[in-house]
Amino acid sequence: MKKVVLFFMTIFTINTSITMGCYYYDIRQDSVEFACKKIEEADSETFQTLDFFSSYAKDKNYVYYNGKIIKEADVRTIEQIDKLRMYVKDKKDVYYNGKRLPFADPTTFELINWSFAKDKKHVYYNEKLLNSANPETFEVLEYSLYSRDGKNIYFEDKRLEDVDIETFGVIENSLSKDKRYVYYKGDKIKDLDIETLEILTPLFLKDKNDFYYEGKKLNMDMKTSHYTIGAWCLKVEDKNKKLEYNCKDGWSVE
Repeated sequence: MKKVVLFFMTIFTINTSITMGCYYYDIRQDSVEFACKKIEEADSETFQTLDFFSSYAKDKNYVYYNGKIIKEADVRTIEQIDKLRMYVKDKKDVYYNGKRLPFADPTTFELINWSFAKDKKHVYYNEKLLNSANPETFEVLEYSLYSRDGKNIYFEDKRLEDVDIETFGVIENSLSKDKRYVYYKGDKIKDLDIETLEILTPLFLKDKNDFYYEGKKLNMDMKTSHYTIGAWCLKVEDKNKKLEYNCKDGWSVE
């Protein structure tokens, strides 16, 4: 019995080591590996990750991201900024997923949430610069990917055109509206009549003229159309066609 237990413990240990080594850094006595590939330049004696399970690491000579050297990074002052382990900074620069952000100021750089960051002059969506955004008035709207400053509305790094800022509001993470239009991921939903808008789900909309899914018009005959919605399944049909989204077997209960 002991031999069997020891055998399975040995197999588990080997498999765990292989799995961890192929996704993270594996620091050995005389070498360092990432994704089961040796990092030739790494110094194993001084090698360390910046945080547990971080993709960033350093030794006495270099800073690394996913096992590759970040040439511009300063070893002595490198530090991790966020708990999601995407941003780091040194005395000169800020990096996102191993790439230097050319305009970022490390002394004033701060995270707003999981997607947005700012410094004294700029606002960033991940690594992308929001050119027209004002960092002093910038805010994220309702835990979504929509944001605003004093003059503009944004979805991710895209500025919305012809939007009414005063009446703009977020319905759901990707869905929003103002007094004139409804937007899906920052794009106007064409031909949608806002006066008769019905939000059936955050992805599935209806007005007097048609149904819309993920911002796209379905071109249904409204006189003969009907729909059903389940937890994951959506079905809509008219006299001419039948459409299904995320469905398996059987109809869902309306």
